[in-house]
Amino acid sequence: MNQQELFSYIEDAFPVRFAETALGTEWKLSEWLETETAADDLAYIQRLQDAPRLMVAGSLSMKRTAFTLVSVLLAHYKSGAAWDLSSSDVRLVHDQDAPFQIGVHLSGIQSYDDQPEWDELLRRLYTGWVKPLIESVEKAGKVKQIVLWENFFIYLRWFYKSLAPELKGLEQHDWDTHWEQIVSEDFFGGDEPNPFTHLEHFKAKRQLEDARVRSTCCYKYMLPGKKNCRTCCLIKE
Repeated sequence: MNQQELFSYIEDAFPVRFAETALGTEWKLSEWLETETAADDLAYIQRLQDAPRLMVAGSLSMKRTAFTLVSVLLAHYKSGAAWDLSSSDVRLVHDQDAPFQIGVHLSGIQSYDDQPEWDELLRRLYTGWVKPLIESVEKAGKVKQIVLWENFFIYLRWFYKSLAPELKGLEQHDWDTHWEQIVSEDFFGGDEPNPFTHLEHFKAKRQLEDARVRSTCCYKYMLPGKKNCRTCCLIKE
C-alpha cells in the first residue's frame, strides 16, 4: 500500500483530510503550544461558532483534534507507519459543513526514525504531542484538563472497542488486550498518572448498548441549537 492509498484508507474511516486543497481559515496546532496564540485562535473559533464561552471552543477543538491520534494508530496497524505528529503539519480548518464548524487537515507527514511498536508509538504521541497540547489549551481555553482528556479517550476507546475489530482490510490483533494495556495505571510510566485509567473505570449512571456515556461534558449543547451528544452525561434517563 502506497502513501496515497493509506491516506484514502484513513479518510474513509475518520473525518481527517490529507489532500493539499484550498482551505478556509486555518489554525496550525503546533503554534497552540504557545498559550497566547492558542487563546487568540480559540477566541476566533468561539466567534465563528457563536459559542457563549471560550471553554466551548477549547473543548470542541480538541474533540476534533482527537481524530489525528487515532489516524496515526490506524496508519501504524495498517502499514507499520510511525507518524510523528509533533513534527508534522496538523491544522484545524474552518468548515461550515463540519461538526462544530471545524475540519481536520494533516500534511507534511513526518515519521519517527525508528520503527516503534504500537504501544511505544502511543507513548511518544502522548508525551510529545497530546499532553503538551492539552496543557496549553487548558489554560488558553479555560477548560478543565479532564474534559480534554476525555475528548481523546472516547475516540481511542471507540477505535479499539468498535472500529478496529470490524474494519475491512485491517489485520486483526487482540484489541481488547491492547486496550487493557492503554488504560492500565502504569502504561505511560510509573511517574506519569494515566488519565485514561480514571475515565475507563468511571461508572456512568446511564447505560448505552453500543457506546459509553461520558463522565464529563464536552459543551456541545452550549452551541446554537443546543443539541446534546448521544453520550452526554447531562441526559437524564
